[in-house]
Amino acid sequence: MPKRVCAFLGIIVWISACGGSSGLSKREAIEQVDAIGELSSAVIVARETNADVLAPEGFAKVEEKLKESLALAQKGKKGDAIVEAEKGLKLLDKISPTVERARELMGNVLSTRERAEIAGAPNFYPEEWDEAETDFRETTSLIEKGKDVKAMESRSELIGIYSDLELRALKTGSKIEAQIAIKNAKKNDAEKWAPQTLKLAEEELKLVTSVLEADRTQTKKAHAHAERANWLAGRAIAITQIAKMFDKKDLTPEEIVLWYQKQLAIINKPLKKEPPFNESNDVVVENLQQTLASLYKALKDARKITRTSQNYINKLEEKIVNQRLSYQGKIRELLSASRKELVVLRKRYKDELSDDARTRAANEEYELDIKERYNALKELFEKPEATLLLLDDNNVLITVRSLYFSPGDAEIKSRNFALMNKIITGLQYFPDSKIIISGHTDSVGKEDKNLALSLLRAQNVEKFLYEVGGIPEEQLESKGYGESKPVANNAKRSERAKNRRIEILIVNKKEK
Repeated sequence: MPKRVCAFLGIIVWISACGGSSGLSKREAIEQVDAIGELSSAVIVARETNADVLAPEGFAKVEEKLKESLALAQKGKKGDAIVEAEKGLKLLDKISPTVERARELMGNVLSTRERAEIAGAPNFYPEEWDEAETDFRETTSLIEKGKDVKAMESRSELIGIYSDLELRALKTGSKIEAQIAIKNAKKNDAEKWAPQTLKLAEEELKLVTSVLEADRTQTKKAHAHAERANWLAGRAIAITQIAKMFDKKDLTPEEIVLWYQKQLAIINKPLKKEPPFNESNDVVVENLQQTLASLYKALKDARKITRTSQNYINKLEEKIVNQRLSYQGKIRELLSASRKELVVLRKRYKDELSDDARTRAANEEYELDIKERYNALKELFEKPEATLLLLDDNNVLITVRSLYFSPGDAEIKSRNFALMNKIITGLQYFPDSKIIISGHTDSVGKEDKNLALSLLRAQNVEKFLYEVGGIPEEQLESKGYGESKPVANNAKRSERAKNRRIEILIVNKKEK
């Protein structure tokens, strides 16, 4: 509980202890009598700054004055209440030098005490904490009486007491949740059904103590071991539940495998495709792993794309703002110019304001805009995935060689989703452009089959772009060229791979 809340609750307790029903209520006394309200706030602040333990006897007298002033206010003796409250404020001022001297002498004790308090020592070991607090107050009482040397003799002992409470509280606080989890696992028969996992949980729990005993500042590391122990205990319970189910139903080995495959099918269900259970388990697991890896990569790429898109938008907005400011400046300059100055300015801006100049500026702006979009598009792809060209007519050619197709097949596999997602995002940089997808193969196989295969692959890419990417179908066109447009020597095996590709041409048309 925060100190401010504790202090406030303490004040409320004192207020509640005061009886009487005439005159002002306790709340009204604090709110309406300035001296009482000031003393009440000052007591809270003083407690927050440890005045109650650094000058305990003096602080107790201040608290007594607050109680007396409240009691008098309740009895209707407002004048007397103010007098007592003002006495309390003077007492508080009087003990301030003592508080600061004690703070200076007992600084190390205070810092160790604070660490123990943060670790939860008052909650875990309330009786020992109260004893330590009593010892601390007795020591600081000596400082109030001017016996600084005698008080210093107790400093090392107090540091040791609070330090020990801190360490024990750290251990307890880090371990308690994990201990409960392990106890719960044992209660659920994990020792019988999941002994290895339970043992790992217990080993992690031991590490919590070992880490803190070696270095009590390693609280994060100790907490990580505690969390791991808690997780392993939960896992032991989950294993136990499944093992008990198998034992109770007396399942055959085949039924156990079918249950396992059913779980994998449920995981794979969002992909609307059954895992390859006709293959070995290694193949099934690898297939799922590749799919998840592809989806995770797609997520990372999407985040990167979002950042890239935002940067692009920010640049465009900055460009628009700068242009607007430039034009506004020129307009203001023209409007405020004298007749003589106007002649000079007209001459200066003649070329810029002419139709030809505006046309040239528009063309330059269009080409710059296309180049900026092209550069943003390039940032989406890694070198092995695709190569990009900005053509002389401001069209953009994307040559994609990393799309995976099985030999003789045109289906877009799940491993391609990350790359397809990049393509979709990139095409959104050119929302009004015509998109032409063309498929190309090497010269291996029959020419007519290669032609048909290249067209089918291009068509499947087109279908993916409008069904998944939401690109309007009327903007898309697919073509197949088979082996007719090689970009490398088909006679060499190492070069043939370059001819197996999908090309995406972005046809940009400038608005008139």
